[in-house]
Amino acid sequence: NCTSTVNVEVLPIEFPTFTVNTDQFNTIFVNYQGGNVNVEFQLETLSGTIVRPWQTGHEFFNVNEGLYIVRIRTWDASCNAFVFASTVNIPNTITPNGDGYNDTWDLSRLKSFAPKARIEIYDRYGKLFKILTERDNFIWDGTYLGRPLPTTSYVYIIYFDDNHRSTGTLLIKNY
Repeated sequence: NCTSTVNVEVLPIEFPTFTVNTDQFNTIFVNYQGGNVNVEFQLETLSGTIVRPWQTGHEFFNVNEGLYIVRIRTWDASCNAFVFASTVNIPNTITPNGDGYNDTWDLSRLKSFAPKARIEIYDRYGKLFKILTERDNFIWDGTYLGRPLPTTSYVYIIYFDDNHRSTGTLLIKNY
């Protein structure tokens, strides 16, 4: 007939907020803010093949060009999440002046790891100028209806698949 009392303080888990960046050396950086738990990271291909096993560091160095999922979990594996990462080097400028250098926006290497990708190119007002697919070999000459577009920045959205996309800007410089 023994009794015991224990006071317990329960703290809810606050998972951090994550963002992913890459650099020109194909390093993936997983930045996170907030949270009250320690986390670890694993790098996988979109098909689930493990590229780098679980690690406490939030950087993955010298990753091959491609599309990835970064899995994130608490050290006790009670909570988990994932974020999309891309080490695809997207040129941000073309000069379609016929000199043979940077005359086209060439993303043809997408065929090797994202053959079903779709790229939409808009001006800053939201007008759609071009949709690129594998049918175009993911190459664009910077024209609209056969005419050169004016020098300015354009916005692109790359839909790698139904769940993963990337956005950026492309400067077309005609001179």
